[in-house]
Amino acid sequence: MITPKKISLIIIFISIISGLLIIEVGSYIYVKNFSKTYLTKWEFRKRKPPPYYSADYFSENFINESRYFVRGNLKDVIELEDYKGNFFNVLNGFRFTTDTPLSHKKRVLLFGGSTLFSQEVPDKFTIASFLQRELIQKGIMVKNYGLPGMNSRQQYEILKKTNVNKNDLIIFYHGVNDVYYNVFFGESHGWVNGVPAFTPVKKINFLEEMIYKFNDNFGNVLFSPQLLNLVALKQQPLSVKSEDELKINSELAVRSFKKYINLSNDLVMEKGGQFINILQPILFGKKFLTKFQSEILANPYLTASGSEKAFSITYPKLRQISNSELKDIKFYDFSDILHDDELFENEIWFDFCHINHEGNEYIAKVINEKIFISE
Repeated sequence: MITPKKISLIIIFISIISGLLIIEVGSYIYVKNFSKTYLTKWEFRKRKPPPYYSADYFSENFINESRYFVRGNLKDVIELEDYKGNFFNVLNGFRFTTDTPLSHKKRVLLFGGSTLFSQEVPDKFTIASFLQRELIQKGIMVKNYGLPGMNSRQQYEILKKTNVNKNDLIIFYHGVNDVYYNVFFGESHGWVNGVPAFTPVKKINFLEEMIYKFNDNFGNVLFSPQLLNLVALKQQPLSVKSEDELKINSELAVRSFKKYINLSNDLVMEKGGQFINILQPILFGKKFLTKFQSEILANPYLTASGSEKAFSITYPKLRQISNSELKDIKFYDFSDILHDDELFENEIWFDFCHINHEGNEYIAKVINEKIFISE
């Protein structure tokens, strides 16, 4: 016999199921017809976006090798396994630089993060390889010590383990990771555990954590978790939402940046070398964006939501202390040198800081002109 209590429970159960079905149908309609579809980094690159239009090396094999050749000990200061491929090679833990001379009079050692590591292009088209071809007639060897995710502190740790010779020129080409990890993600020491795909886990609240887990478990079969994930993905991390935390992290990043540039310069000078500090280019701050540039800045998979806020408050400070408080250390501000679209045949930006072969070639030419030709 069905009692009134059982009838009430059945009604509640049917109401819950009906409500969930309505939510799922509504989510399906919205996701399919009204929501903006964002490509993840590798989906974006597989479709040969504009920065690859002039790339004769582009292929499915290139993209697959680019995605999977980075491996090794990925904690704090990255220690990469050596890798031999058609497009990418890692030798003694660092990216291979092509066209190095058999003998040399001087060395240029480049330190930085993922933009110097250049996972977006083959060995031949990194900044280091372009610069090597610029300098080969001068008997100068270029070595690339850039690793994904490294900031000034971690670059200093790598430098301490590097054999610096008398007359070596050490260049720190950096700035992005001191802001991106120390400020935007609120990691006081910079990038820590995780795969260097430039998307570390941001500080999130409990609800956001549940949404991400819900999407991971059911996003392939249901549309409601996909919709919730889109909403969560567009949210700024707590480190940016809180003005107090943003200010604190920004000041910590600036002090760390200053500290480790000074320590690095002292170390290099003690060994008879030269040290140069370069603030690397970013797309943020460009006055007039192309349609494509606006799209990559709006895609939270390519440019994390709220990251521009962290850069707008901190990058000017890095520029200021490099010009004033670090005035005894040679400094070049490259932050906006890629903002003139007429310099390039195609779009060069993959996100707010990673660039293609054209951009890398131009950076190498500017380094040559400012540091070597003008000497």
